[in-house]
Amino acid sequence: MLQRISAREIRATILNEIKRINDQKRRIDEEKKYKKIADCLLEHTVSSAADDINDMDAAAVWDIMVSGDPAQADPFLKSVGTATKWAGDALKKVAADADGLKSKAEEIWGAGDAGKKTFVDRVGKLVTKLGAATGFSKPEMPAFEGDDATAVADALDEPGEINIDIGADWGGDTPNFEKYVDEAPDPKEEKKTKGSKNDNLRRAGNLVLERWHRLAGLTEISKDERFPFVGSAKVMPGAPNLGSKGSIDVGAIKGVAKKFLTKGKGNPGDDVNVKTNTNLSNGKMKPTQKNVKAAKSILFALGDIGEDMGGAFADDDGNIIDGHHRWSGQYLRTGGAINHTGVNIITKPPGMDVPTFLTMLTVVGNALGRPTKLK
Repeated sequence: MLQRISAREIRATILNEIKRINDQKRRIDEEKKYKKIADCLLEHTVSSAADDINDMDAAAVWDIMVSGDPAQADPFLKSVGTATKWAGDALKKVAADADGLKSKAEEIWGAGDAGKKTFVDRVGKLVTKLGAATGFSKPEMPAFEGDDATAVADALDEPGEINIDIGADWGGDTPNFEKYVDEAPDPKEEKKTKGSKNDNLRRAGNLVLERWHRLAGLTEISKDERFPFVGSAKVMPGAPNLGSKGSIDVGAIKGVAKKFLTKGKGNPGDDVNVKTNTNLSNGKMKPTQKNVKAAKSILFALGDIGEDMGGAFADDDGNIIDGHHRWSGQYLRTGGAINHTGVNIITKPPGMDVPTFLTMLTVVGNALGRPTKLK
């Protein structure tokens, strides 16, 4: 015989079940919170090439480097030796084993407590500088290569073959690039298109632009109608995806990317100076990227790599656009007392803040065929 359940009993059962679910959720949230705290307290000693220097236990790393003990030094050397594809060969030249690592560390930072203090202090100051960075994580930062200066200067500087639209006078009478793409179809595309004159352009451009807008809430990069970001590790439609290799060929860029790169052509106020292959003091450079890898920074410090920035970019205030590990490695090695060569310096437009400036350059790179790097 079925037992009849009253409304009060049903209500009590539901309330008890809700309480049980809420209690379970609260326990899970508490566990996550305490795990996060524990993870922060448990600082790493460069157990892998992916470890962030912000979380590194500098004192413990120093003790490993000067231990002379293969059991401690070998795992550390393995992590540093996998920081890049060429890291292993570079590391073997300066610190092939535990004894070599100890000798090199003491050569750079000094022996005993004084050496430890110097190393720990520099790591601390480096982390403080990273904490003050106003840029984004690496997948949204500009990813120019050493030989891109000519193309970047052409995109920013008048006169030239291309010129992006920054302000003062607008291509298509609008700063909004999506509106400009929609209202300024390519005559060659019009001839190929049946129906509305903008149909083909909408397929090629606006669908991508819609995806940019969907991504906007999931990214750190600034949302600016002038500089729409296509997404991490991607290039703008019409730009050949060069990755980190290959030279930029402006003539090979078509479609939406070409429209972006030529929207400011002939307009006043779109002239941004780029000074190529110049010098800049390490101590005057400021990171815009919030993270650098511990292993790669230490590799560059041990191997004295990065004095020549190899065509990296910074702005006229010293904000680093790319080349963060060359800077961080040399900062650890010298405390800022070195003058980098091979730096391309872009004059930041008056009134433009650093996040917008970086967004502009990231999108310029995407339009030229350079996707952002995921790591």
